[in-house]
Amino acid sequence: SANECVLKIFHIHTIVNKYASHVPRKVVTDLMEWIRKNMALRNEVLDDVCFPLLRAIVDLLSSRLHVEYMGDDTWVKLVTMCFNLLLKDQFNSKLSDSLDEGLGNSSEHTTDDSDSSLMETNQATSSQKRRHEQRNKYGDTRGGISKKTPPTNVQVAAMSLLRRLLTSPLAPLLSKGDLARPTAILDRMARILDSDNGFSNNMHYNYLEALTSVLSHYSLNALHLVVGFANRTWLNLVGLWGNKDQRSKEQLTIIFRTLLPYYTLSLSTETDPSPVAE
Repeated sequence: SANECVLKIFHIHTIVNKYASHVPRKVVTDLMEWIRKNMALRNEVLDDVCFPLLRAIVDLLSSRLHVEYMGDDTWVKLVTMCFNLLLKDQFNSKLSDSLDEGLGNSSEHTTDDSDSSLMETNQATSSQKRRHEQRNKYGDTRGGISKKTPPTNVQVAAMSLLRRLLTSPLAPLLSKGDLARPTAILDRMARILDSDNGFSNNMHYNYLEALTSVLSHYSLNALHLVVGFANRTWLNLVGLWGNKDQRSKEQLTIIFRTLLPYYTLSLSTETDPSPVAE
């Protein structure tokens, strides 16, 4: 029965919670893959099943060794799963699905001078249009993010897991074999801000700490994407300043310092897209 299934899932979480650090590394990957596949039935997430399984993965990753020896493929699958749960996308959606072109072309994430010049030219001609489209789609966020339905326990757990994955020192945020990864991750991080449904202080902190880690990787390696991200999310980030949690404000300060040069670049290209010929 359904109750028996939920009880078995609960027992799995209890066992993993108690013995997480003793699970052999070779077993961890298979166990996390089994957990991930059993979170949804016919692509539909069942909260009573998904929540304890998510907590089981969080418990497994509480061991630093399990995080360090996680394969690239497993990391991507777990990150994608967290984004899908937070954004209420189809559970089996891939990280590269429905990328937002407003962040730029991921294949141009090099910081060579020639590419940077091309990036700035493209940014100048399209940034104002993106700003207008963003406000039409999500509303003008100058007054802060509106409060909607509170997050579910599954979303709370997914945010906690996402923070662990993105802040890992060995997180494969950049991959030579997947040039679209920075675009996909920044797009999802922006969408989380757009769809913030009254997140708790702890969820905001987890998100901001994860974003700090992401930006530390991409600010130099994917410059044009960060310009697009700053242009798209600045107002939403400012709206979070009203959060009374001191830890969140500390993370926001780091994020503002990181993004300010990129945000001012997008503003300068809007107001003066090309030099006036003398």
